[in-house]
Amino acid sequence: MMILKKANPDLKGLLLTATPWNNKREDVINIGTLFLDIDAIPNDRNYKQYLLLAGKTNKAVRGIAGDDVAFNQLWADLFLQRTRKTYDGKNVKFPNRKFPTVDIRYEPRKDQIFSDNFDTIVDLSFPYMDPIKYVIDSKREDVGGKKLKLMLLKRADSSWVAYKKSLGSIIDRLIC
Repeated sequence: MMILKKANPDLKGLLLTATPWNNKREDVINIGTLFLDIDAIPNDRNYKQYLLLAGKTNKAVRGIAGDDVAFNQLWADLFLQRTRKTYDGKNVKFPNRKFPTVDIRYEPRKDQIFSDNFDTIVDLSFPYMDPIKYVIDSKREDVGGKKLKLMLLKRADSSWVAYKKSLGSIIDRLIC
């Protein structure tokens, strides 16, 4: 960050986001223009004309979004994109990480409680997640149910209090 600040002393802000590229162009433009100084944009950039004429308004955003050249220039000027295989459009190799695993030995009673809890969660079904599935008697489990089971397992692993609250919330929704 210090290198970036030294290279750009007039930098007023830096926005880091995990916003994926699958957002609408208008969303990306609105994020990008938050800290943009219109006067600092080089005159050869097509998107500058939209901003000079309409300011940072929806009219300018829609204009830039509809102009491929202007949008691509804005993207290149404001965003540094990193994916799993590229950094700023260049192929890179990221190191493989090997995280150590820790085998935690519980007393047999606790180990049995965790094992029983896991088995119980795996056998749950959540009909309110996809009611059509139960009408057509499908055995296929929906993604929402799998995610809820994973969330319950994580809650049980990290905090029994949070786990108990989550179960209470599910029960309340099923009863109501």
